[in-house]
Order: sequence, then C-alpha cells, then structure tokens
Amino acid sequence: MAAMSLLSLLVGCTSSPEPAAGSRRPATSQPATSTSPHVPPGETTEPPTYTQPLVLAVHRSRGDLDVSERLARSIAKGAPTSWAQLAAGPGRADVRRGAGSLRAATRDSAVIAVVTASRVTPLVSTVSVDGVDPLRSPEAYPLTTSTPNEPAPPAEVTVVGDIMMGRDVGDVLAAHGDLGAPLRPLRRRLARADLTIGNLESTLSSDGVPQQDDSFAADPDVLHALEDTGFDVLSLANNHTGDFGERAFRQTLRRVDTSTIERVGAGLDRQGAWRPVVVSRAGVRFGLVAF
Repeated sequence: MAAMSLLSLLVGCTSSPEPAAGSRRPATSQPATSTSPHVPPGETTEPPTYTQPLVLAVHRSRGDLDVSERLARSIAKGAPTSWAQLAAGPGRADVRRGAGSLRAATRDSAVIAVVTASRVTPLVSTVSVDGVDPLRSPEAYPLTTSTPNEPAPPAEVTVVGDIMMGRDVGDVLAAHGDLGAPLRPLRRRLARADLTIGNLESTLSSDGVPQQDDSFAADPDVLHALEDTGFDVLSLANNHTGDFGERAFRQTLRRVDTSTIERVGAGLDRQGAWRPVVVSRAGVRFGLVAF
C-alpha cells in the first residue's frame, strides 16, 4: 500500500546574494562591465553592471505558459495584452511593473508582473519565451535587463516520491552486490540540484516484529547509495516508518542521523516529528516539514 505523505516547503531569500557554503551550482551571472584594478590618479571608472532575465510572472493557477519573444517584449513594455494571446483563456491581462507587482501576481490571477529574475519566488509561475525558461536557462533567455547588483544564482530543487529498496528489490540488489544500482541512472540529475528531497518508504532495520503484511525494511547501507546520489533530506512521514516496531524505528532514526542526510517527519515524540529542517542553498533558506 502506497504511503500518504505531505511535504511542505517554505522558502525565503537571505539578505546575502552570495551562494551558501556547499552549494553545488556556480553563479550564472557575469558582470557586463568590470572595473580595472589599477585606476590612475584623478580618473574614475564606471561601476560594474550585471545582466539578468526580465521575467513575466503570473499567478500559480495559470500553469505553464509559453509565448513568443515578440509578444514577451510587447508585454514587458506594458502594451495592452489579452490572456487569449497567451492561450490562457478570456479577459484582459493586468500588466504591472515595479514595487508591489510581484505580490499582486501572487494574489490576482489577472496580473502579469514584469520583474527581474532575482525577485521571483515559488509563489508565482514564470512564463517561458520560445520554450526557454528564465530560471532554468537564464543564459538562453532573450529578455534581459541591467542591474547594479550581482544577482544570486537560482536555486534548483528536486523532489522525488517513494524510495523503497527492501523486500524483493533489496534481495536483487544484495545478490548483485550493488545497492546503488537503481539510483545510478538518475545520479547526475539528482546530484546537480542544490537541494534533493525524497520519501524513505521503509525502515532501515528489521530488528523487530512486522507490523503489517507488507512491512518494508531496507539494508542500512542504502543510505550510502542515497548520499552518493545526492539526497539532502529524507521524509519519514509515511505508513512504513514503523513497520518493525519501536526498536527498529529508533535504529532507523539513529542511522539517518549519523549520515549526511537530514530527516524530517518522524521523531521519538510529537515535537521531534514536527521539527522542521532548515537548509541554505544558493543564497536561499529552505524550511521543510512533513506529515
């Protein structure tokens, strides 16, 4: 029986634009101009400027939208726009720029906010231009603007579903002597993200009595495979975490705690189970809770 697990992700930008320690992705922006390190006396130089995508942000209910570069530039200039032009239904779009535009887009599905990429939050959807996403492929995105401050690189988050490497799966892996085999084809994709999250759909111990017919227990060494694949956080908020009783449950918690992976959604008491995990990646703080 599949588990029912709810993972909440809270995101907030930090005050510093610099990537956090341990971030896996380098900064993507480069200064358009730079200041010479040796300036002759009496001469001045222009301060460096940076370019970043100029994004069309819309309410999350609008889903994934894609427009032509010509239409995107027209919208960015504030030209009257209908949602039909974006293949997004009837009505007139309310194009806004400047302070308050992004907040308006989070609340009003009629609003298109024209903002720099560094201001975008997970509370809105971004419009692709000719198939190019401004956050995933900023170097190929056609609409840009100059800013005096270097923008932080976008943070990439990958969230997967159930990870169950016990029972028949575990037997096959043990027979081949390679617990990481099922994960290896996805390693590059999972490891490149700044933050990778999954749901551990089993215990890491069978030291106890099975609590249900389909009790799942994986070899504790699968943790090494999950670490090597790039997992940062595992949710234990599911119906298999306690499959072999309290002793196996405690062993599972202890084994995750001795790894490099954070856990969320389970603990020795309610307070421990509700404890959030907060990690920083690429200048962004992520808060996670799981139920």
